[in-house]
Amino acid sequence: MATNASAINEPLALRARSRRYLGQARDYLSMGELSDACERGYEAAVVIVRAAALQRGLPCETDYEVHRALSKIADETGDIQVEMLFCHPEALQRNADDNWMSERHIDHTLDLVAEFIERMGRLVLDAA
Repeated sequence: MATNASAINEPLALRARSRRYLGQARDYLSMGELSDACERGYEAAVVIVRAAALQRGLPCETDYEVHRALSKIADETGDIQVEMLFCHPEALQRNADDNWMSERHIDHTLDLVAEFIERMGRLVLDAA
């Protein structure tokens, strides 16, 4: 069974990992590794959703559970924008396989992912 300290620290560690992944996505982009940048940008968004879900006791392992948790968090907080912003990391995920986005498009999309992570990160803080 998790201790109270680990129950608090794990979501905070996930929040830090999410930010680190976003930085790695930007590094990949600067090296011209577009598919890797997209995949890491998507992973950054999923990790921050998992952090917020974990604090709330919501399952968040599958893509389905990620979306369900995000909807519940949006309902709980009244912040519908978190659901709307999640379409941007999803676009990155699709692009990781299809490779249709330009570097500029990926860069702008990563900015929107950063906004999503910042909003979700505040929700992790608020619940801690």
